[in-house]
Amino acid sequence: MAVAGLTMTVIVAIQTSKILREIKVDTGTIRSQTGPAMDTLATAPDSMALQLSVVARLNRAFPVDSADPISYYNRANLKSHKGFYESALTDLENALAGLQDDKQLAWAFNLQAICLKHLGRNADALKSYKRALRIEPDEPAFLYNLANLQTGMGKHDEALKNLGQSLALNPKYGRGHNLLGKIWRAKGDNEKALGAFNIALSMDTTEADFYIDRYQASLALNRYDNLEADARRAVHLDSTSGLAHAVLAEFLDNTARRDEALDEYLAALRHARLLDKETLTLITQRVGALQASRE
Repeated sequence: MAVAGLTMTVIVAIQTSKILREIKVDTGTIRSQTGPAMDTLATAPDSMALQLSVVARLNRAFPVDSADPISYYNRANLKSHKGFYESALTDLENALAGLQDDKQLAWAFNLQAICLKHLGRNADALKSYKRALRIEPDEPAFLYNLANLQTGMGKHDEALKNLGQSLALNPKYGRGHNLLGKIWRAKGDNEKALGAFNIALSMDTTEADFYIDRYQASLALNRYDNLEADARRAVHLDSTSGLAHAVLAEFLDNTARRDEALDEYLAALRHARLLDKETLTLITQRVGALQASRE
């Protein structure tokens, strides 16, 4: 069973002040007026009523000053990290209407693009990233984010170009190398992909999805020595990742450890929120088969 990949995105540590922020990106530091540097993965509550309730509480807890566009940006930033992208876009409209500083505008367009991408509005996100890059053409975070979007859109050659520029400016960013591996995998070159994943892991051993990506490239190349270690490390780093449990289950299943495999498949289903439909269907079918074999 081949488990489909799941695009993960980085959550960066942000030290905030009202005007100047330092966005930590591995060993490099990117300074901006507004942040955040990189696209993030966040999930809002499923219930619309609950979403509206949480947004209302956020608005009360973080009131904005109508004369201060940065206050709108800061609240939009917070909402985007919590997965409330529609509400964040509303605050960003107010921020963009008032911001005068070019650097601040660039980071606001970057955040707008992040929100649009997570809402599935890829064409609009593309325009916002390009607006940010017209102002700050050498900002590695913008170039990475644009490449990440283009990868998801299947624009792999364009993604390679922009990611190459980003890594030239910030070569020690592990997630950038991991994205490079994803692009090479999508282009069918698993050898180059594996090399990029190895570089990513040489820089950062704390990201579960890095191990999942290396597992998948190694499996495609019929290199089995580190598969179990990578799968178990992914589960250890993120026990709530359905995909991590799924790849470990796949390995155990393929090595005839059926009881252990079933446990991991069931764990994947318990944490299935971010699994794609194809992977979820395959796991459900395999669970049924394994449970039937016990009877």
